[in-house]
Amino acid sequence: MAAIAKIHPVLGLPDPQLLATHPVMHQWLAPEKGLLYRLRQAMAQAGASPARCVVLLPYAQLRPLAQRLWQQVFDDGFAPRFETTRSWTTALGAGVDGIFDLRQDRAQDLLTAHSLLVQAGQSVRADQLAPHLVDAALQLAPLAAGRAPQQRAVWAQACRDMLRVTQGGEAGQWEALVAQVALEWVHISAYASDVLYTEVPWQQVDLVLQVCGLNADPLAEGLQAHWGPGRWVPCQWMAVEQTLALAQSSRWRAHACLDAQDEARRSAACAVRHIQAGRFPLALVSSDRAFTRQIQVQLEAAGVSVRDETGWKLSTTRAGTYTMALLRAAVWNASTDTVLAWLKLAPFASAQVDALEALLRRYGVRDWAQVARLGALQKQPALVQLLDLVAQVREPLQQRGTLTDALGRLRGALQRSGYGALLEATGSHPAVVPEGSAMLACLQLDAQAHDAWAETAQRTWSLAEFTAWVNQSLEAASWSPEYPQNEQVVLVPMSQLLARPFAAVLLCGCDEQRLPASAPPAGIWTRAQREALGLPSREALDQVQRLAWATALHTPEIDILWRTSDDSGEALMPSTLVQALQVHGNGVDAAQSAWMKEVSPQPQQPPQPQAQALGVQRLSASAYDDLRTCPYRFFALRILGLQSDDELEQDVDKRDFGVWLHEVLSRFHRQLALAGDADRARQSELLDAAADAVSKVQGLAHAEFLPFMASWPAVRDHYLGWLQAHQAAGYAFEQSELARERSWQGVRLQGRLDRVDRQAQGGVLVLDYKTESSTRVRERIASPMEDTQMAFYGALLQEETADPVEGSYLMLSENECKAFAQPDMALAVQSLLDGIAHDVQQIAQGAALPALGEGDACTYCAARGLCRKDTWGSV
Repeated sequence: MAAIAKIHPVLGLPDPQLLATHPVMHQWLAPEKGLLYRLRQAMAQAGASPARCVVLLPYAQLRPLAQRLWQQVFDDGFAPRFETTRSWTTALGAGVDGIFDLRQDRAQDLLTAHSLLVQAGQSVRADQLAPHLVDAALQLAPLAAGRAPQQRAVWAQACRDMLRVTQGGEAGQWEALVAQVALEWVHISAYASDVLYTEVPWQQVDLVLQVCGLNADPLAEGLQAHWGPGRWVPCQWMAVEQTLALAQSSRWRAHACLDAQDEARRSAACAVRHIQAGRFPLALVSSDRAFTRQIQVQLEAAGVSVRDETGWKLSTTRAGTYTMALLRAAVWNASTDTVLAWLKLAPFASAQVDALEALLRRYGVRDWAQVARLGALQKQPALVQLLDLVAQVREPLQQRGTLTDALGRLRGALQRSGYGALLEATGSHPAVVPEGSAMLACLQLDAQAHDAWAETAQRTWSLAEFTAWVNQSLEAASWSPEYPQNEQVVLVPMSQLLARPFAAVLLCGCDEQRLPASAPPAGIWTRAQREALGLPSREALDQVQRLAWATALHTPEIDILWRTSDDSGEALMPSTLVQALQVHGNGVDAAQSAWMKEVSPQPQQPPQPQAQALGVQRLSASAYDDLRTCPYRFFALRILGLQSDDELEQDVDKRDFGVWLHEVLSRFHRQLALAGDADRARQSELLDAAADAVSKVQGLAHAEFLPFMASWPAVRDHYLGWLQAHQAAGYAFEQSELARERSWQGVRLQGRLDRVDRQAQGGVLVLDYKTESSTRVRERIASPMEDTQMAFYGALLQEETADPVEGSYLMLSENECKAFAQPDMALAVQSLLDGIAHDVQQIAQGAALPALGEGDACTYCAARGLCRKDTWGSV
């Protein structure tokens, strides 16, 4: 098979002359029994010249191969035209343009389905039923197209009678309604293939030879019955018995992979090995598009040329993703995360979106409607300007109007956000986003709405309805990138391996979930209805799958891959199709072959970073606590500045309550100072007013904050009781939320103090509010030399006052309010300053910063994924 390395310059396939031993090539070229010879013989028997014959192939990818092979085998005369049904009708100029015609275009068909349901008296449920109606009509359409137009009415009446007999009771009334409307729709619709029932195609054609595919083709069967064997001759690619027998004798390699990642890596490795051995182009088959993308990324990174014949859903392309992100962000009550997800894709926001996101995460703004009221944002003109542009894009989309209006607003939003220019080609320059033209055409954003949309476009659409329609349209539409020349790997559906001589094939995802032996037929139809209408039965679909599987095994080199566990860790079995192959004993376990690479395990050693080149410029209480708790955490989070993003969609928790309570007490004491002497009742009123004001400013969701507000009266009363005793002891409020800095040994110490009180005798008291348990607070003061926070605050005030500085933690809860004094404050401050000086000097001299954390310090550490403590010393 080394000769397969020679690639055909036109087809991107191995040179047919060098593949004489390939089973597929033998079926094409074998004298007398080969397909080409059988086609030539059928033409001769009919007395038709090849030049006036059409050979209909199962799918378009076979056309260049068939043309080239015919020229090589019969180079002494004319060649027939190789077409598919679609390409032939297109060449004849056939099309449909009736307002109620089934277009097989999801965007248009959804509109038509909605209109038909409204006419059927179902305007209330039209939006919900329209997608199901389109699906049902598309399943019936091949049956209708398989009848000549003049015979379609008789067929439709027979179907009505059968539906009346087979429809269920009241429980299936909506399915029955959809089935009835779908039948009437396909009955009144015209089809592009109707031209084949006229004399138009026969003006240049005397004989049609149809190469049958794996699936039954009602259109071909109807045309054959209409024109008779004198004009329409079916030809089988290979007998069913021969197809199955050849598959059973195939030799293949089995790859039982651990999980999805292992399967993707091994699939890519198999492809690269085949290419290195000259066995290409090869086919890669997988029904999982996300999995296929993983493999494609790995192959392209390895420099492999990949041709994708499976196509991409437009909804998963860059253009489709941006459009849907824009529409979801335009909702009036959109979350901040939703709008940020769009802005990260928007060209006009690229310069400012990171700064905006950091600010919104810092303040925990969950709803976009609250962003404009954020005071910190108003101080940054660039972000204010960005918000104005966002409003100009979002607000027009929220208006109601006709479909034509909605499409115009969407196009305007794409242009204003800077994305519209990326979707369209300019002159000789292609579009920056290659799938842009396909998306514009799908939604008809590149022109005025089609005339057939006019009637439906008159109804009023909300943004939600328009978004649902766009989403369904993009989900149903597909886009294929341009094919590379001389591709090495072809991503192909299993059904399109028929008659294609690939050098090798990779069959991926062959586990019981992704390749079931039998899957229920799609659609609303019952078994009795499928049988009565002529829709393929479950048994027929199972047979098609078995034949497609057998056809995939008609390749010299075969690798079959499946995963032995799913994403949740549950065990998976190989597909029953694989198990049936294993019975014949022709598989080779690839795990014991040269396809595997042995790697010696390397134990993970604890990190030992140094930071003398970076130095320590600033320290806060929490930063220095990180250094004392775990030097590596200080290095990663403080010196390198690595931080995890806070989630905006988190539920309100005790931390939010603590932030809220800090601001409430700060506001309360400022108001109390202005009010002068106030009795207990007045203090309670001021405290409640401060609580209400802070809740509005912070935009806390009432429902989520309700458990904390339920405890607020008890917290308030306990605090006011403590405050009365505190004031009686000679203390008076002085400042809150006090920001302070000082320089110490070349380092800037900085912090924000919750509160500072002044004692009548001249002393200063630092208070720090805590909403944690009393046990945790007692642990803080048990060892003054080890408590960083209060000593750090004392150090910040030390230079400002000659009076002694005291410190206390004030614990607030619904059960009590109690102050826990920090003993030996002066000694703790001096010990802290000496420790800072020593530690900063050690870092400057190149001392290692190892990961020394233990217990809770590691459990909730943001740097745990960096130090890899769980893998230290493991093999």
